Order: sequence, then structure tokens, then C-alpha cells
Amino acid sequence: MAQFLREEEVVSADLIAIQEPWENPYQDSTHHPLKQTHELLYPAESETGGRARVCLFISKRLGEHTHLVHSRDCQEVRIKSERSELRIINVYNDQQHGAALRLLQETLPPTREQKGVSYLILGDFNLHHPAWGGDDAPRDARAEDLLDLMESVGLDNWLAPGSVTRDQAGSQSTIDLALASYMLREQLISCGVDHSVHADSDHLPILTLLEVNVPETAEAVKRRNWKAMDVEKFLTFVSSNLCMIRLPDRPNDIDNAVDHLLDIVQQAAQASTP
Repeated sequence: MAQFLREEEVVSADLIAIQEPWENPYQDSTHHPLKQTHELLYPAESETGGRARVCLFISKRLGEHTHLVHSRDCQEVRIKSERSELRIINVYNDQQHGAALRLLQETLPPTREQKGVSYLILGDFNLHHPAWGGDDAPRDARAEDLLDLMESVGLDNWLAPGSVTRDQAGSQSTIDLALASYMLREQLISCGVDHSVHADSDHLPILTLLEVNVPETAEAVKRRNWKAMDVEKFLTFVSSNLCMIRLPDRPNDIDNAVDHLLDIVQQAAQASTP
């Protein structure tokens, strides 16, 4: 995530949907270096009963939106557009239990009930089928359930069949999908795997471009006035919170300690700098 969220093209996106985000060991959150430009939408463990396996970064340019948490594996953001309400759902469908797929089956309305609402469903479905994986792809039993859901809800698969979205040591498959309501067809500009921003992951990023007009917030992105920092307050905050850190004794602990240090510095700046 750290490498991915440094890419200029990624940072310029209005919405960044991530599945299986990094878990901060010190607080119920994940890596968030985009505080100036994006709001992090991260399902709280207190709401879902487990650490979130999905998160969204939404640009502060988009202004008003509604965030709904359905489970640790499924979240939704609703954005008003000129034509309708766009509902974007971020999904991680566990291969063993398929809980997110069942949740979608229970909550998504059939096409005839979707008045003034369009859906864009993004996620890791962990399901194989020739309909999206190409002619040589295996057929998972639950994949037929997803196809039935797509037909009843009126969803297109926007990725070209056979697009490789996961490459694990040369084992390639298509399990990450972008599904959208039929009414969004005219607004689709492009959808495909974007190798230019691929970071250190066995899943490849998918770039989706939509022509959707939404009211942008008139307020410019605020920046901190570092000259007005209350230095004593900053130092007091940092010194009182760094004591929580564990001294690293393994390579992974070093990364966690650095991330914790950066989080504390960012929080200290928020508390001490207008």
C-alpha cells in the first residue's frame, strides 16, 4: 500500500478501493498517507466484529457522500450525480465462506426496483469462471451464483474476459472484477488493468474511468501553517505516545515501528498546527 499510494496517478483518483488492506497493529486503521487530499473510509471493528478487509479513499474534491458499512468485507459509498445516485460497493469475498457474495445477494435490489440508482461494484471475488477469466478458466460453483446475481441486478462485467488480475509466482487468474449497472454503459470511458501503477502485490490494480458529473466541494484543500506550530504541544504529544511502540526485533517489526512513528507525527501535527 505504501508504494501504491505514492503513485501520482493513484493519488489523483477520485476513489481508491482496496481489498485486504494493511492492518495497523496499534490502532483500528490502515496506512493513510493521503490525509491532505483524501478521506479514509475504514469499517470499524466495533461495527463489524473483526478487522476490516476493505477500505476506500475518497477525494475531498467530491464533497458530500454517504458511507455505509455492511460488514468487515463489504462497504458502500453513495454519491449524488446529475443523472442519478451512484452507489459504489467495495467487496472482499472470502474464497472459503463467500460471505460477501451472500450479502450482495440479500441486499442488492433487482433491476426493476432501481429507480434513479446505479451501481458500481469493485472487488476481489475469489471466483473463477470463463465469463470473466476466458475460455480456459476453471468454473467455481459459487461463480454461477455471481452470474445469477449479475443477471437479476442488471450488472455488466467491464473487464475484458481473460484480463489477468492476479499473478502469484506465474500462476495467473481473473478474480478481481468491476461490475456496473447497465445504465452506466454510456458513461464508461475505460476499464482495465493498469500495469503502470502496479506495486508489490500479487493482485494487479484496475483503473476505471467514468464520466460522472458530481457537485465538487467549493472549499480548497487546506494546508497546515507550519510557522504557527505550537512546538511544545507537538513535542509533548509525540513523547507521550511514542512510549506505546514496541522495540523491533524482526524485520517486519521495523516497518511497523516506522509506520507507527509516522502516524504519531501526523497526529501530533494535527493537534498542534492550525
